[in-house]
Order: sequence, then C-alpha cells, then structure tokens
Amino acid sequence: MVFVGRLGCLALTVISLSACGGVQDQVSASAASTQLAQFQSRPLALPSLAPNGSCPVTPRLDLPTTGKVIHGMPVPNYGFGEGPVYLSGQLEWYAGQVSIFLIRPAYAGAALTRGHRLDGSGGFPFNSPSGQLAIPPAAQPSQWRMITSSLPNTIAPGCYGVQIDGDDFSEVVVFKVLTGPPPSG
Repeated sequence: MVFVGRLGCLALTVISLSACGGVQDQVSASAASTQLAQFQSRPLALPSLAPNGSCPVTPRLDLPTTGKVIHGMPVPNYGFGEGPVYLSGQLEWYAGQVSIFLIRPAYAGAALTRGHRLDGSGGFPFNSPSGQLAIPPAAQPSQWRMITSSLPNTIAPGCYGVQIDGDDFSEVVVFKVLTGPPPSG
C-alpha cells in the first residue's frame, strides 16, 4: 500500500485478509492520510540513554496467534510492545533481517511508526525512504494483521527505539541490533 501526500511516499508490504473496494478504498486512504498526519504531530517520547548505558530492551510477550496463518505465512506467537501493535519476526535483531508488525484484531485503525538509534547517531531502523512506517486501517476488522519490513543491511549495531502511534494509544518499543550476521539455522 502506498501513502502519498504530506507524509511523502512510503511503500510497504501489507499482508492481511482483505479485498479491494474501489472508490471506498480511495476514501479510506484519504482518511488514513489525515490520521497519519495527526499521529506525526505527536512528540516522540523515546528513552534517553546515558553514555555507555545499557539498552532497555522491551520484554517479549506471548501472543494468542499459535496456528494462525495470513496469506500462507504463519503468524509469530510473540511480539515486543504493549499492543495493540507489536514488533515481531525476530528474537534477536541483525542487519538485513525481516521485521513484522502484528496488529491485534481489536484495533482496526491506522498507526504510524517512527524512531531512531538511542545510543548514537542513526535514523529510523527499518527500510523506509520517508523514515517512518505507516500502518493502514484494517480492510477487514476483527482479524490479525501483519505488516512486513526489514532492517537495512547497513544498519549499525546499537540500541534503537520506535514509537507507534494510533487512534487511542502511543507505545514505545526498544530493541538492540547485534553485531555480525544472524546465526544460521
């Protein structure tokens, strides 16, 4: 799905159980763009780290997704964050790895993910030309949704934080990108 306008161009892979709705989708895209602009106006509230401070990694939660499949892809049964949007896809993070944002069925709205490196210089930790990821509203409410992205191959190891803003929530997820290639297996 692509959002164009004040927020710039952003292409994501959106994996959900949905169908095309023609004109209705255009109206929904316009409303979502307005919502995303509102989310973007919220200040970032990421933690500050002292020099050589430890990375306050967000704890992993078990999610009730065991056995769920979306478009042939198994849904991870864990995530990082308070929800309703969770960072998932990896237990340890390395450059170039796929990342998944899981969205609970109870939340049908749009969301915006922004952030940066917390322990040094570095921008948004996911592949995105605009420096943020837009999560579109649900095409079919009451179902888990997955948005996929990835960490850039050139991301520096370190501590990263993202803020996910939605209609009635703002949550922060902190994770650490490790040095070297991911372990095989």
